[in-house]
Amino acid sequence: MKKQTVLPDARLEDSGAVREAAVRRGGFEARDVPCALFALKDDEDFTIIFGNAAFYELLDCPLEKVRSNYGNRLTALADAASLKALSVWCRKAGAASPLRLEQKFRGPGGREIRLHTEVVRGCAAEGILYCAAFDVSDGWRREQELIRRLATARLAVDQIGLEIFTYDVDARSARYELARDVLDRVGAPAADVLSVPPGSPACPDFPATLLASGVVAPDFADAVADVFRSLESGEPRAVCEWKTADVGGRYAWMRLSLVAMQAEESSGRRAVGILEDISREKETLLNYLNETRFYQSMLSEKDAYAQLDVTEDRLIRVGGMWNLYNEIIHTVSYSSLFEEFVNKVVHPDDRKHYFELMQCRNFEQSWANGIDRLGCEFRRIVEQNKMMWMELKVHLFQDPMTRHLLALFYIKNIDAGKKQQIQLVYEAERDPLTGVFNRKAAETAIRDYLKRVQEDEVCAFIILDMDNFKEINDVYGHKAGDEVLVKLAGLVSRTFRRSDIIGRFGGDEFILFLKNIGSEARVRERLDVLYTVLGEQKEPELSCSLGVVLAQGGAFYEKLFRHADTALYDAKSGGKGSYVFYNGREGGPLGGLKTRRERGAGTAGKTRRPVEETPREEEDPFASFVGGEGDMAYLVDPDNFNLICGNKAFYERIGRSEAECIGMKCYEVMHKRDSPCPFCSKASWSADKFFLWKNLNSALEQEFLIKNKLVQWRGREALLALAIDISNDKSIVDSLENGATESHSIISGIQRMSEAHDLESAMRSGLETVGSFFRADAVRLWECRDPAEGYRCAHIWHKSQSGTGLFPSEEDRRIVSSWLRDREWGRPIMIEHREVMLCYSFDMYQSMKRNGIDNQRWLQLRDGETELGCLCIENISSNFQNMAFLESFSGFLVGEWKKRRLMESILYAGSHDAWTGLYSRSSYEKYLRDYDANAVSSLGVMTANLNNLKGINSTRGFQTGDHYIKKFASILRDVFLDQGLLFRINGDEFVALAEDMPLEDWDGKVAEVGSRVEEFGHFSAAVGAAWDNAEKDVDRLLELAGQFMKVEKRRYYDSGRGGVDSERRAVLHELLASLEKREFEIFLQPKVELRNRTLTGAEALIRYRDKTAGLVSPARFIPSLEKNSLIRYVDLFAFEEVCRLQEKWKRRGFVCPALSVNFSRLTLLERDIVSSMETILARYDVSRRNLEIEITESLADLGKGLLHQAAGNLYNAGFSISLDDFGTKYTNLSALGDIDFYVLKLDKSLISSLRLQKRKRIILKNVIRMCRDMRIEVIAEGVENDEQEHILRELGCGLGQGFLYDRPMPVAEFEAKYLGGPPLAGSD
Repeated sequence: MKKQTVLPDARLEDSGAVREAAVRRGGFEARDVPCALFALKDDEDFTIIFGNAAFYELLDCPLEKVRSNYGNRLTALADAASLKALSVWCRKAGAASPLRLEQKFRGPGGREIRLHTEVVRGCAAEGILYCAAFDVSDGWRREQELIRRLATARLAVDQIGLEIFTYDVDARSARYELARDVLDRVGAPAADVLSVPPGSPACPDFPATLLASGVVAPDFADAVADVFRSLESGEPRAVCEWKTADVGGRYAWMRLSLVAMQAEESSGRRAVGILEDISREKETLLNYLNETRFYQSMLSEKDAYAQLDVTEDRLIRVGGMWNLYNEIIHTVSYSSLFEEFVNKVVHPDDRKHYFELMQCRNFEQSWANGIDRLGCEFRRIVEQNKMMWMELKVHLFQDPMTRHLLALFYIKNIDAGKKQQIQLVYEAERDPLTGVFNRKAAETAIRDYLKRVQEDEVCAFIILDMDNFKEINDVYGHKAGDEVLVKLAGLVSRTFRRSDIIGRFGGDEFILFLKNIGSEARVRERLDVLYTVLGEQKEPELSCSLGVVLAQGGAFYEKLFRHADTALYDAKSGGKGSYVFYNGREGGPLGGLKTRRERGAGTAGKTRRPVEETPREEEDPFASFVGGEGDMAYLVDPDNFNLICGNKAFYERIGRSEAECIGMKCYEVMHKRDSPCPFCSKASWSADKFFLWKNLNSALEQEFLIKNKLVQWRGREALLALAIDISNDKSIVDSLENGATESHSIISGIQRMSEAHDLESAMRSGLETVGSFFRADAVRLWECRDPAEGYRCAHIWHKSQSGTGLFPSEEDRRIVSSWLRDREWGRPIMIEHREVMLCYSFDMYQSMKRNGIDNQRWLQLRDGETELGCLCIENISSNFQNMAFLESFSGFLVGEWKKRRLMESILYAGSHDAWTGLYSRSSYEKYLRDYDANAVSSLGVMTANLNNLKGINSTRGFQTGDHYIKKFASILRDVFLDQGLLFRINGDEFVALAEDMPLEDWDGKVAEVGSRVEEFGHFSAAVGAAWDNAEKDVDRLLELAGQFMKVEKRRYYDSGRGGVDSERRAVLHELLASLEKREFEIFLQPKVELRNRTLTGAEALIRYRDKTAGLVSPARFIPSLEKNSLIRYVDLFAFEEVCRLQEKWKRRGFVCPALSVNFSRLTLLERDIVSSMETILARYDVSRRNLEIEITESLADLGKGLLHQAAGNLYNAGFSISLDDFGTKYTNLSALGDIDFYVLKLDKSLISSLRLQKRKRIILKNVIRMCRDMRIEVIAEGVENDEQEHILRELGCGLGQGFLYDRPMPVAEFEAKYLGGPPLAGSD
């Protein structure tokens, strides 16, 4: 390299020319210049003579530092390898093409920077190199990370023992990515997955080469070939398992998996092939099939079991009641023994089906068709020609070693049936108010009966609707209305037969279904009796209308309901207190019966037969709780051993009726003894927990596990005894007798589950028993209640006893759920090592590894054919192979789980409304009983009622009405979420309660309910709300909310959208007519300044001018209007009159004084009152500064929250607010600080006593001073003499109103006297 002259520093600063040269020489466009550009001297140090800002920014080193620390030497910054490459390129005289190289720089902070640099040479005279560099550090790091991950993957694959190849589906060729034993034996070129060059050699016709290599055992050649054919036919994935050819007595099991890759347009169809050695898995499976699965069935099925080699037609082993065949199973074939068995012990009617099912030929055909489970029920002949129903189950599987077809079958005694499950107890199937069936239960009962009714049987379907029930609620109150419903339900129940179905449909509507009533005449006879009984009721009188339809033979519930509804509509239309038969002539429900409409209370003049009143049987709550069948349960008096009662199973087992046992002792009934049992465990009885003991009952010839506990029964103490038959449960019997670990664990586990107070505690105790026995880290119980949601971990026990972080993450939950859904549960699953899970699911393997789980045991929990859930035991360190304990204890765990879940569902049914899912009326009443105002900071109450629901039911059908009720309940849930308590208390009536909710949030919730209903648009609802954070009196708030709701409902009916009582309609019509005729008018009373008695404003007062009586005082008509919720019309009339006056005065040039208007407190609390005022204001040119709205202090009686609500709505709308009648009662001064009042009006009662009460003057003086400091004007009402005025001026009061200045006067008189001009002719 020629010697270069170092340029002076000044040249380095003159970067503009170099920059231009770099752009020109390097061929860079101006838009590309923002990359790192720099120029170098072609000398020994490659001196940097120019660098743009991006260059120094990329180096993370400013120009001055490069110059001072590194002397502008590139050799001091770049790596040696790139500098050497640059030097070599520079020495080439003819190097005209650019140089591309990767450079590594070390920044000042030690950060390594990777650059991709392109270098071009300037003209020879300059000796300058022009460079452009790009930062590729991130890409380089990603590449290094990929290399690291590939190395890790290779190591993992090596450890797992997989062989991998890529397969060209169309060419049928394979390229080996990772080869070991199998692919090496195939003998094709191999390449490492991390270093395979493109185009490396492939194995042609790989399927044929694989089979020809002799690696695949001949029996599996077709299966292997089918895998490749499946992929060629378009399948995305194909898998087969095969055995390698025997080499020196050794063979291995392999799994071949082919997975199609994402197809690219140019590459054709490709797949990834994976070969996996599964020999260990097969060995485990074989051991499991030969031992674990067999013993599981042997222990879980107690009656008889057998294992059969179907291929060889021989029994391998038998047990249970088939033990007697053990001596001959090795000498005779299964088929001959089976035929003898069928002819001897199977009922003749069941032999054909049993014989066909249990033949070896049928087993082989079933297996070939993919069926591995068979079963049937048959009658077994026992001694003395007694028949017993048995259940037979067959499991088919193949021996992986011999490939013989095996069958495991067993029988179970099902003669007693499964335990009766409590599905509907009193609270679940009965209406909580009336005691008759609720709607769901009644509908279900009717549908079930219609399915099995005889063709010639005549039934009657009736809809009953109370007349004028709304009036009863309005006049007597809702409590009295409820009592009327209860009375009506009782009368109806006693009038009709015990077998008839009676249900409350909703509100005041009932449905009746008269079974096999015979004829229309008998229906009329029953109805006449009902009307006679109803007619005898007084205070209040009971009246109802009925729609009746007759059905002969099969009929559809919906059609019967529709016809009865039509008849009910006719009954209502033709006069209340009547019944009407549906008169349609169509086929089906009428069945050709002659029907006619009939109005009236019955058939006048007809002789009525006396009705025998048969009381309805009450359900036995004891039998409902413990179940009618299954385990025996009974109650005993602990003092004298008298038997109190028992369940159905108890009486059936002892062979006596309940009546026969009255007065007998428990030892007489159970043990046939004359004296108390010497082994009685009375000393161990406790009310805190169950005492468990075992008893061999010689009288009943059975062995029982007895559970005793003292309980409260109908106000007295009683001993509850549960007797569980363990005579044939050898696993439990053996455990109890030998005192082994299983015995202690089972008994203590049952004890602790029984003592638990709730489901969660009981399950945790049961899981702890399992975990402790196996010395496991954790036990989880998974259940799937919603198939769409999948499995979830419902209960968990962990040895750390900590509740944090134990439930699986959502990712782990989805993995487990997906895995459980795909399982075939013929047997438990034992994962002895984490790697075994790779045979099932790689995702599950990762989940176990992520959560530190080394081994697992999975067991499906079943109740007959129904899966209840899955049990998972994690990190077992003891008793891993013990099946007896788990199979025995899981039965108790399932029983306790079912019982507790059933109790939870019962509690839910008792506290929730079945139709909407909201809390029920009984829960509402309980809340009111338990409510403590001191325990909450605030309480919001909302009552709601769907408008015109009865009309909707009549015109659109009950189904539509029900849908609207559900929809409204859904709206309440969506709005309140978990922030309130929601109740459906009756029919279409709802209550929402919110504790500790701020007023702003409460108002938002109430408003949102209204907007959601309006948005839905198909129905409307009257909503009343109240909120308070002072007294928090729930009864008062409910009363107020009910009043506001009633106002809303009456406004709905006033709009003409629904019916209304004629009396109120007449009052409303008369009121609107009076307003139209201007019989109501405004009087004005002036307000003056006390210092000079000049006019400052006036108060507008409403008056009514009767044609005969003249001027009527407001005290005579306002209470009546408020009672009928009509006062709003008068208030808004007065407000509009004030607006009209203000506009007229402004137009005539008068000085417009401020006018104040009094609104009723009911009007102010209406939700849309401000919008109504805004609508009126929009019609007039009026300044809001001249309008003052007076709020009476008595509004606070409704609650501080309501006062705030009313004032806040007006203030936000821009109105001036005055607090009227201040001092009439206990005054809450905090309201002055919370609400922006413009004026405070001192009540007349304060003014009249000022002269005589000095203390009151002191208080008033300070109130006035306080208001002045808060810029609140104070005006005194009722000023009647000069002395009062003088005192008020001394106290600092500035304004006054009263007879001393002027009386209330007509508008015309006020205008003439105070506004400086006569009234206009024809003025209002």
